[in-house]
Amino acid sequence: MAKSSIKIIKIIKTGTLTVEAGEAFSAGTINMKHSLGIGGGSSVIYIENDDRKIIVDTGFEYESDMSDANRTLNLKTLEIALALKGIVPGDIDAVFITHWHRDHFGNASIFKRAQLMASRLVAEKFVNEEITPVDDNIEIADGVRTLYTPGHTRGHCSILVQGDVNIAIAGDVIVDLNYFDKGKLWDHNSNFFDHEAGMKSMKMLARSSDMIIPGHGTPFSSYEPLWMNG
Repeated sequence: MAKSSIKIIKIIKTGTLTVEAGEAFSAGTINMKHSLGIGGGSSVIYIENDDRKIIVDTGFEYESDMSDANRTLNLKTLEIALALKGIVPGDIDAVFITHWHRDHFGNASIFKRAQLMASRLVAEKFVNEEITPVDDNIEIADGVRTLYTPGHTRGHCSILVQGDVNIAIAGDVIVDLNYFDKGKLWDHNSNFFDHEAGMKSMKMLARSSDMIIPGHGTPFSSYEPLWMNG
């Protein structure tokens, strides 16, 4: 493999989960987590190569709260997180959204100059929005490749950053290490697509990468847990 021009990859914000893999999904659990300050927003990833600066997912805490106060707080929190990494929103060339859930796209408006991108299956649903459709297995920048990963949603698309070390930016096909280790999918969303497809997507990402950045947790080294070979 030719060496790519990737210079920098950073986690701007590590996402959190309101329901862990071993917990029952309930309003009570989610409300308790919210009261403790766990908003369930996604991770936000920054990629820079020789000609492009890209953000993957934008995070949004407490996604059911669409009050002006929460939206303003979300934007300000992300702006501060970017500034702490020396990144100015106006310098971003592209924002890639893995799937169209607010906890992943809710802060996209902060990147006013950026090209907004998502899988073709997502983009074609929003004919009045300026979303650039992208196909499976293409480079959106040198060393930054799309991988369609249906399961959590039909139009879900992950990113594989290729180089000396291959890094999968998984979105919610792998929400965190616990879910991956147990072979569990986040299937609580109303538009959950397909369990079999989701398991296949998890396997593909694990076998294509050296490290996985999940949608809502800290990065971990790729490996094959027992369920992958069972």
